[in-house]
Amino acid sequence: MSKYPCSKMKLSFFRRRRLTAVAVVENTIGALDNDNNKSTMIDSSNCITDVTTKNSKQNKHHNKEHRKSHRHPYDVLIDNDDGYACADDDQYYNEYRVAEVGQPPKRTLRKVETMSFKLHNFEHCQERRGQYRITPSLRAHGYNWKLQVYPKGDNRSSEETEHVSCFLHYFVSPNDRVEPTAKVTYRIGTHKTDTQLCTFSIDKGKCSTSWGLENFLKRKKIIEKYLDEDGALTIKIDIQIAVDRKIVWYPTSMRREPTLTQLYLSSFETGDATFRVLITNINDDNDIQNQYKYYKAHKMILAIRAKILYELVCGESSSSTLEDDGDDDNTIVVDLPGVDQYTFEAMLEHVYTVKRPLIKNAQIAMKLLVAADRFCLPELKLYVESVLADKFVDELNAAELLLFGDSHSCALLKEIAMDVCVSDPNSVMKTPGWTLIEESDTILSEILKHTHTDCRHYFYNNDPDNDNDNDNDENDKNNNNKEDKKPTCHKDSDVNVDLDRLDVFSLRERLNEAGLDVDGSRETLVGRLRTLYKTETARMDQLIFRTNKHANV
Repeated sequence: MSKYPCSKMKLSFFRRRRLTAVAVVENTIGALDNDNNKSTMIDSSNCITDVTTKNSKQNKHHNKEHRKSHRHPYDVLIDNDDGYACADDDQYYNEYRVAEVGQPPKRTLRKVETMSFKLHNFEHCQERRGQYRITPSLRAHGYNWKLQVYPKGDNRSSEETEHVSCFLHYFVSPNDRVEPTAKVTYRIGTHKTDTQLCTFSIDKGKCSTSWGLENFLKRKKIIEKYLDEDGALTIKIDIQIAVDRKIVWYPTSMRREPTLTQLYLSSFETGDATFRVLITNINDDNDIQNQYKYYKAHKMILAIRAKILYELVCGESSSSTLEDDGDDDNTIVVDLPGVDQYTFEAMLEHVYTVKRPLIKNAQIAMKLLVAADRFCLPELKLYVESVLADKFVDELNAAELLLFGDSHSCALLKEIAMDVCVSDPNSVMKTPGWTLIEESDTILSEILKHTHTDCRHYFYNNDPDNDNDNDNDENDKNNNNKEDKKPTCHKDSDVNVDLDRLDVFSLRERLNEAGLDVDGSRETLVGRLRTLYKTETARMDQLIFRTNKHANV
């Protein structure tokens, strides 16, 4: 038990009207006591400890041989149209060696809000075992909470030693959009009990789902050490809210051509264009040493896959010089200031092999995105943007990445950064990047608008009509008039007014289906879709006009 830093809370149900506790559903799991040792914890949950000890002994002699699996139908394992379980080439190669299945875990926000519940005359309370006190509601993270305390333990607490049981209840309000998932910490004086991530909900029959600890702390110990001077017991609850990790849009993988890969491997011998990258090293004496590294490429490939680099090679640029490379011919050498070795290697390899680079941190991603935007490599830019938005945006760099995404027209990165700013504003406002955001009225207005946008993640909702208010649904049933129904955002709707309420994932999916460019700012993406819909509407109107005219004739 001492290996695990968190104790698991039990699930109970609490009826709002009768204020009576119903049976605990989940298995009995005790609370951790920072002051108690392992033996004390064993005494509070003998049955659990015996099972755990028994299983641990059996695991010592567990057979760890690699066994043959049961046979499965071959067609179950096939995920490609060509009848093979894997592709012939490595176009679907996962550079991160991570295969994800199922829903990703929620992201716990850094912001912690504390509620204090005080129970007066705790030592001389009249409640017996199984009887409780319910506190008035407090508000934390925008949700209403109540604490249910059993001064002498509930019916499932330890019978050997008298414990105090407490359960935290969530009470829904009309403004709650989603049910909270939170990590709760119970504190009494210096004693602290951390718990796992729990989802609070309102079940059928108006039952409040609560999470709590049956054996929170021994009653005798609380009376001896943790009561206030006036005899009251103060229980402090620290709450951290967890939110869903947003599904990030990624560009479609491009097919790798073996011929281009061979040309890339032989580019140093067969290339007819040379690029020079400055490498800066600092020796032991803190002296700066500048070195150059040369790369070869083919003009024919650059003309098709990297036109900006091709124009630098062919054009008369001030940064281009004629140098003798040891042969009879002179070679054009193009300097690339501001581009480091790793960035150019990843960029050049992507031009030939469409391989997606392995990005280890946000700084590497930002350098690569700047280079891809500078040399007009939209596929690489979109991929790096998706990786940066998916893996490296947090409360510490959200403000900085928001400005970075705005300056390079990265609509997805900008939206993810604004999501973090809205979800945990207190942490974001303490970072250095927030001072720069305060200087931009445009960015502040966009964050405010983003806060009140109510239809962002519709694309993943299988039943978008359920997002409407219950009142609107009842009015529709009574009036039987679907035209008065509030417009909803769903994938099949092409109403222009809905475009302002779509997230970047949805905008890019629609543009991709229409074969249009998906790079650019959010305003650019919305403008392209509006132009597309106007063109399609005009074409349909013209087709209907011609059809009606032909019918009349």
